[in-house]
Amino acid sequence: MRSMGTFRGIASWAMALLLTLGIGSSWIAAQDVLELGAPGEAPPELFDLGGATGAEEGSFKGQDKDPELTITWSPLAGSPGTGVLAIHVSLQDGANTYDLQPSEGFRKNTKINVGDIAGATPIDESFVADHEPKVGLDENFGKVLRKYLHEVTFLRRYKIEGTPGAATGKIDMLVCRSSCTPHKIDLEAQWSDSAYAGAWPGVWTGAAPTPAPEAAGASEESLIEVESASAPMGFGYAMLMAFLGGLIMNVMPCVLPVIAIKVLSFVQQAGENRSRILALNVAYAIGVIVVFLGLGTLATFARIGLGELFQNDWFNVVMACIVFAMGLSLLGVFEIQLPGALGGGSNEQEGLPGAFFTGILATLLATPCIGPFVSGVLVWSVTQPTHVIFAVWGMLGLGMASPYLLIGAFPALLEKMPRPGMWMVRFKEFSGFVLMGTVIFLINSVSSKQLIPTLIILLGIALGLWMIGNLYDHSSTFGQKWKVRLAALSMCFPLIYFGVSLMTRTSELPWEPFSEARMVELRQSGTPILIDFTADWCTVCKANEHLALNTKITADFVKKNDVVCLKADYTDESEEIKVWLKKFGAAGVPLTVVFPPGPKSKGIPFHGLFTQAGLLKTMNDAWGKEQASMQASSEATTVLN
Repeated sequence: MRSMGTFRGIASWAMALLLTLGIGSSWIAAQDVLELGAPGEAPPELFDLGGATGAEEGSFKGQDKDPELTITWSPLAGSPGTGVLAIHVSLQDGANTYDLQPSEGFRKNTKINVGDIAGATPIDESFVADHEPKVGLDENFGKVLRKYLHEVTFLRRYKIEGTPGAATGKIDMLVCRSSCTPHKIDLEAQWSDSAYAGAWPGVWTGAAPTPAPEAAGASEESLIEVESASAPMGFGYAMLMAFLGGLIMNVMPCVLPVIAIKVLSFVQQAGENRSRILALNVAYAIGVIVVFLGLGTLATFARIGLGELFQNDWFNVVMACIVFAMGLSLLGVFEIQLPGALGGGSNEQEGLPGAFFTGILATLLATPCIGPFVSGVLVWSVTQPTHVIFAVWGMLGLGMASPYLLIGAFPALLEKMPRPGMWMVRFKEFSGFVLMGTVIFLINSVSSKQLIPTLIILLGIALGLWMIGNLYDHSSTFGQKWKVRLAALSMCFPLIYFGVSLMTRTSELPWEPFSEARMVELRQSGTPILIDFTADWCTVCKANEHLALNTKITADFVKKNDVVCLKADYTDESEEIKVWLKKFGAAGVPLTVVFPPGPKSKGIPFHGLFTQAGLLKTMNDAWGKEQASMQASSEATTVLN
């Protein structure tokens, strides 16, 4: 009976808390999210749901759907001896994807990688779209971007010899609608004898192009048209949306661990007087609002929005480290000494500084979950005067803090709190797994070349915190504790430093895709070559790239000596690359081959793992010998003449 009573107490408390956090937001945080209009558009009728269709502005848009791809590999109509690989992308109504060319400060452009095709040689350097993109302010990122709506076809021409082989590759694209979702889709198409007669870019010559629907008859001005707002957004409407957006952030997954912190705090507050409960929750609210005002300061003076922050690798790595450390604490690896927060069994009371810093922590953890509901308002705010920017961001913080201010004003709500017990420990541990999911989300936003360094940094953090949390306890002396802490620092610092150094030392070489024709052309002209045989699944290859190839010193040598760098990507086990691996005496990757200048110079292979120092020493020696040989040959020719 007592367990049933406890269960009912927990259920009633959970219901009260959810009602406090979620009143007025169930229609917003449901599976179908109400989309705000673009910045400057008239506000939608929030409660007018009747007869809404998925394509209408301000309506419930339904679930996002994956893009549909149709791939054709066939002759190009009106151009004998030419084939075209066409990738037609069909998007859901209201969705868009982005241009093939990157924009400044935006690296989520569409990328297409197709391997070598037997019997086919590329005519175009890269894929092109069948029509020009629309240019306009993107509310998801707060930037003017080039994007495609509804549908687009990406094409590339090839010179065909006989019947070519199958085309395989991968497309990496970001599709945005009610939210933004990256898609990495494998491509495969067999050769078809039916000629491609669809739309293609006007820049292609040799046949009469079929204009794309959106490009037909378009003037130069219309191709660079910027989408304009239909009506200005009102200040009152923006403030209302900011408050509701902040309120909804309390039920986002990123904030669940902080709810665990506050639950433990509420348990302690249940025995406090009314004035202290109010003071603790006001301190928490101030911590929340301070962070949002700090973000507002960035938006005001640096014009940096949240979307821009989450495109920065360093920001994502730092956030991942903070969230990872918090997750380890919740899972019991170590204990953060925040009064009344994560101690589980601690009897220490929460103080005003603890409540304030818990508010700061809650907001930092919540920032990855600021979704599309408030993105339009935040983008709009950046275009407004300073006082409006601070008002909107401050209102966002007030909305997030409002449930706790409500509890502080009406402490009778705490009487519904269940008694402390093991449920608090289990809830805390479950929240730790939620934070680990947030870490995955953050490192997924890190560029691929920084992924391994980020994981090394996280490994160092985990090792250090495990040592601090497990190699001494509360009964240990002050000296014993500091011995363990210094040992933990000596163990984890080299790992963290190594990871950070990998992130900062990388300097991408000017790679070109490998082909036999290009290699032969360079050898005939006597141009020095560096060929890297690599693959995405080859860990030693990635280590060589980070430690020896893509470094500033190697890049300086390559630039100074006019070395052409060819990247032979063996990820899809290209037959052409496989042949040359065997010719160079390698069974597989990794393999790096350096050809010094001169058409008669011999290649120098590097098998397995190698260092930057070894690579540069070998190249310097080879370049010196070759130059001496060429000078001697020149002098001999002069004597004979």
